[in-house]
Amino acid sequence: MFEPDPELPSGPDEGGVVDEVEVVVDDAMRLGMACARPVDSGLLCDLDRIDLDALTADEAVTYLQQVQRFAAYVAGVEAWARDAVTAKVVTEIQAQLAAEVDADRPARPQFVCAEQVAWSEVTAALRLSPVTGEARILEAQELMGAWRPMLDGMLAGTITVDHTRAIGRQLRNIPGHGSSDPTEAAEYAKHCRVVLATVVPFAATHTPGEAGRKARVLVTAIDPAGARKRRRKAAERDHGVFLNPVEPGTSEIRAVMPTAHADAVMQAVNTLAKDDRFEVADGCITTGQRRVAALVALTLGDPGSVATVTRPVSEAKLNVHVNVLVPLETLVGSDACGRIGSTPSTADEIRDLLADAAVGSSTIRRLVTDSTGCILDAGRRHYLASDLQKVVIRLRDGYCRFPGCSRPAERCEIDHATPYDAGGRTDTCNLGPLCKFHHEMKTAGYWHITASARDGSCTWRSPLGRIYQHTPPDLIPPPPDDPPPF
Repeated sequence: MFEPDPELPSGPDEGGVVDEVEVVVDDAMRLGMACARPVDSGLLCDLDRIDLDALTADEAVTYLQQVQRFAAYVAGVEAWARDAVTAKVVTEIQAQLAAEVDADRPARPQFVCAEQVAWSEVTAALRLSPVTGEARILEAQELMGAWRPMLDGMLAGTITVDHTRAIGRQLRNIPGHGSSDPTEAAEYAKHCRVVLATVVPFAATHTPGEAGRKARVLVTAIDPAGARKRRRKAAERDHGVFLNPVEPGTSEIRAVMPTAHADAVMQAVNTLAKDDRFEVADGCITTGQRRVAALVALTLGDPGSVATVTRPVSEAKLNVHVNVLVPLETLVGSDACGRIGSTPSTADEIRDLLADAAVGSSTIRRLVTDSTGCILDAGRRHYLASDLQKVVIRLRDGYCRFPGCSRPAERCEIDHATPYDAGGRTDTCNLGPLCKFHHEMKTAGYWHITASARDGSCTWRSPLGRIYQHTPPDLIPPPPDDPPPF
């Protein structure tokens, strides 16, 4: 476990005789040196020399972070190599085809190009399916082009390949993606730089899902018209209700519909599923079965045969709430974007929903934000949050505020960051959604919130004393700087 460092200098003793000075470097010191060095192939050598059993729990977590940093670096190197090797193979295939032409050999069929042949070569070598292999090659080419800031982040070990793919799924919705027109390609690259300048630093401290959601908000803001076209194209291509038999006696119904309608349907299902009229005689029924029965009741007016129901379920057509978060200027005709539930939405989509007679049996709860996207409400001094505060908090945070947790805020409990009995106020700056599990961990004293702000951001201290920052999703998409040219 302890080894002398041969590079350390030796010095004179008291008698003027030079002796070798043996200095030992323990595993904690090696870990510190590994953290301080730039990520490269040498980092793995440093980590390999560390005895994990000799580290404390906190140091072991740091060790794992360094392993992840190296894995991100390797994924970045692989992406770079995938692009470079593919280009090299394309060149070789093109040279072979040219040599065949020069040798007056019979011409090969023209429906297969050199790129396709080269891609099949690389895909087979990597033991990937053709679809996955081509997707990885295209991803590598994009990382070497308009997505270069993400590749730099991977090579620096700050973001993982999962972050890259979550963000990339949103970048492909920017106008000009995949275009061969130089002007459109240049505009696409410009918009990618704008989004990545914000998202890549954010991704360094957040999960892939959070980074993807932030990218989606920014992409929606860059191109509201494109978001509207994509929504309408998706409606024409994908919307519908589909039946898929899973096994004898069980089938799956899948519905693809507008976000506003889906949000209203789910809220209606969840509301009705909580009704005690769905309790069965033997008390044996799962949450999933209750939701199925609620959906059947909403559709057919009958709970369905999930078990022996104690009595009929009547008045299944419930009034539900659809939460719409909207800037004031949207209501007066601008293109400022907002949110329906937790989904970024364009101005016309919000206005359509507000005027849609199809949701006339539901309640649309409209919250208007100021220019900074902040919802203001009066704090309460009693322990329980008011209904309005709960609405504001759940819309503001979107999800459980524990770092990385993706449980929707609607399924979370409202927690006091500073406990009420310790002087914490029942105000939005001190309140936030926590899922039951993370709420219990905080209440038990394992995790602590050391700071909580009105915008939903907060600071956590872990059981090992580590500090984690939580930032809620953007409340509404920012206004676009420049309208897209096409």
